[in-house]
Amino acid sequence: MNPLLVALWAAQLVAYSRMVTPPADTTIMIQGFGYTPKRLEVKQGTRVRWDNRDEIEHTVTAVADSGAPRFEGVMGGKGQFFRYTFDRAGTFVYTCARHSFMRGEIRVLAKGDQ
Repeated sequence: MNPLLVALWAAQLVAYSRMVTPPADTTIMIQGFGYTPKRLEVKQGTRVRWDNRDEIEHTVTAVADSGAPRFEGVMGGKGQFFRYTFDRAGTFVYTCARHSFMRGEIRVLAKGDQ
């Protein structure tokens, strides 16, 4: 086989693998009836993942008056998770609909502020 063709094929394969590799999640743990960390700062476009480590159901529910986009994830128990991508800049508050004392906050930096 022609070495030049092999090199071109390899370069295209590397470029393609970079295009389809999803970004890593930024993770928040739900454990002991709390979110850890409670406050998080991320860049616009970041996908956040909440991992439920408790045995019971929790939610991640946007607080409407915080200006947050509408999102809600229900995790039935340990090992379940919810993901959300923050495409808008701002500070967003969320809570657990079942346990209102559980609250968290995510500050999303605009692309120009990064």
